Amino acid sequence: MIRKIAWLLLVATAWVACQSPPDPTKEEKRPRPSDWSTENKVSFHLKAEPNGLHPTHGLTDDLRYFMFNYTQMRLIQDDIISNTIRPSLVRSLPETSADQLTFTYELREEPRWDDGTPLTIDDVLFTLKLHKCPLTNNPGAKPYINNLKAFEPVAENDRAFRLVMKQPYFQNVSFLVDFPILQQSFHDPENQLGDFTIAQFDDPKFRASEYPQLVTWINEHNDGKYGRNPDLMNGLGPYKITSWNSDQSLTLQKKPGHWMDELGDESPFESAYPGQITFRFVEDPNAILLQFKQQGFDGSTSIPVDQMLQLQQDPEFNRNYESKFVPLYNYTFMGMNQKPEEKNRNPVFTDRLTRRAVALLAPADEIIQVLYQGHANRIAGVVSPLKPDYNTELKPLKRNAQRATELLKEAGWADKDQDGILERTVAGKDIRFTFSLTYPAVSDRWKDMARMFSEALAEAGIEAVPEGLEFGNFVEKLSSHNFDAALMSWSSQARPDDFTQVWHTESWSGSGSNFFGFGNAYSDSLIEAYRATVDDDARVPISQAFQQFVFDDQPYVFLLASRRRTALHRRFENRGMYSEKPGVLLNFLQLGEVAPRGAAFNP
Repeated sequence: MIRKIAWLLLVATAWVACQSPPDPTKEEKRPRPSDWSTENKVSFHLKAEPNGLHPTHGLTDDLRYFMFNYTQMRLIQDDIISNTIRPSLVRSLPETSADQLTFTYELREEPRWDDGTPLTIDDVLFTLKLHKCPLTNNPGAKPYINNLKAFEPVAENDRAFRLVMKQPYFQNVSFLVDFPILQQSFHDPENQLGDFTIAQFDDPKFRASEYPQLVTWINEHNDGKYGRNPDLMNGLGPYKITSWNSDQSLTLQKKPGHWMDELGDESPFESAYPGQITFRFVEDPNAILLQFKQQGFDGSTSIPVDQMLQLQQDPEFNRNYESKFVPLYNYTFMGMNQKPEEKNRNPVFTDRLTRRAVALLAPADEIIQVLYQGHANRIAGVVSPLKPDYNTELKPLKRNAQRATELLKEAGWADKDQDGILERTVAGKDIRFTFSLTYPAVSDRWKDMARMFSEALAEAGIEAVPEGLEFGNFVEKLSSHNFDAALMSWSSQARPDDFTQVWHTESWSGSGSNFFGFGNAYSDSLIEAYRATVDDDARVPISQAFQQFVFDDQPYVFLLASRRRTALHRRFENRGMYSEKPGVLLNFLQLGEVAPRGAAFNP
C-alpha cells in the first residue's frame, strides 16, 4: 500500500552494513553522565510539520502516519521490527474463508476510549462507512478501501465481525493498516451515518444530494479544524495532542490511566514510557547541527547527510547519541512524460531507445558521491532489493556515453544545424531535444541534482532546463501532466507493493499517480494478476516479470535509494532503528538509570 504523496523508499546485505560510529565505551554499562537530562520527555526533530491530522483526510501522508502511531490505533498494524503485520485492536489475524473473500475478526476486550467506554464493532463499522462515503474528502484513501463489499456482525459474539471483499486481493487484510478506528459517538453523536450502508455508498447510482442532512454533516466533518484543533481530536492511542505551534512544535502528552497501562505484556507497540513527546520542526541544517551538539534533540530521522557525517566525527556526539544510516524502501528517479500530446509538450520521450539513452547518460554514481557522500545505493527498478520478490537479474545501468550516443543516433537524433543540440523529425516536423526538468524546490539537494543531470545530458547534445517548484505547485504540475520530465522519489514499505496506483494505465487520470503515462495492456495484466494472487510465493514470478517489463521500457531513470539518517540519545534504552517507516518507536524509549551499550531492541 502506498502512502503518497508522502514520498520515498530501498543491496540487501550491503545496505545492512550501513555505517554506525563505534561505541565509545568498552564496558557493557557505564555511569550516566551528569549532563544527561533525567526528564522522562522526548524532544524529537522533524524537518517539517504535518499538513494536518484530520482523522480521514490525507491518510497517505507519512508525517500524519507517524503521529497517528501515538494518538490513534488500527485493527492491524505494521510491525516495523519484523517487517510484517500484527493484530492490534483485534485478538489475532483473521480467519479467512476458502474463497479468500471473507475475513472474520474479533475485537480485544481491553481498548477503551478516553471517556471510558469500550471499543465496539459499531466504531469499526462507522470508520469504514465514513471512508466509503463518496462525500468524505479522502481521495487518497478511497482506492485502498474500494474492495470492501460488506460488514457483517457475528450474531453469537458482539465483539466479532466479518469483512466481505469483492474479489481476492493480497492486501485484503493489510489494507486496514491505513485506517485508524474512530469513535462513532465522538465524531457522529447523532448517528447521521447510521441509516446508510456500505453497499449504498458503493452504488454508483447513489445521489448524496437526496440526503441534505448527510451533506450538512459530512461538510462539517470535512472541515480542516478537526485536523488542527487538539480539542477536536481523540483516539485510542496512549498520547493526546496538547499543543500545536505552527512551524515550531507539536506536543503529545501521555494520557493518565490509559488502558495500555493495565497490560502485562510490555510490547514495543503497546508501551508508553515517555510522559511527553515533543516534535520540533527545524529545517535549517546549521540549526539542526547546533541542537545536537547542545543535546537539544533526543532524536531525529531526518538529519541532513553533511551534518550527520560531521556529527559522527564528534566524540561528544558519539558519547551522547547512537546514530546510523538505515536502508530504506524508497527510490529516487527522473520520470519522463510518455504522453506529451496531453498538454502539447515537446515529444522527446515517446520512444524506448531515447529513454534508455538518457538513462545511460545519468550521473547516478556522481550524485551519490557528491550529494549523499556515498550514503545511498544504486537501484535498478521498482522493487527494493530488501524485499524477497526483488528481481536479482536486474542490474543498475552504468553511465555509458558512447552507448547512449549510438542509441540516440538509432532513434533518429542528430545535430543537423550544428548548434550543439540534437534534433529529429517527428510527424514531419523537426523538434529539438530540449525539455524542462522539473523538481521540488524543497532543498538544495534537488536543485543540485537537477543541475548535475542537466550538465551530464548537455555533453550529448540534450538541453535539460531545471525548473524548481514549490511542493504544492510541483504536485499540481505532475497531476495535470503539464511537464516534460521530473525528479522525485517514491516511498514504499516492507509489505508487498501494490503497483496499481503508480503504474496501471487507469492511474494516468483521476486520483492515480501514473503521472508519466506508463503502461499497456500487458503491464496492466501483470498488475491485475499480482493483485489477485494471494499466495506470497506464487506472486513472486509475477512481480519479477513486471519489474523486467519496467526495466526494459525505461519510463524512469532509476537513480538511487537513500538511507534514513537516524540518531537517538543514549539516555534512553530500547533505541530501535528500523527500515520500515517511520523508523523509530518513540513510545518504547525508556529512561534508564545507566546507559546501555547495546543498540536496537531485539525481540
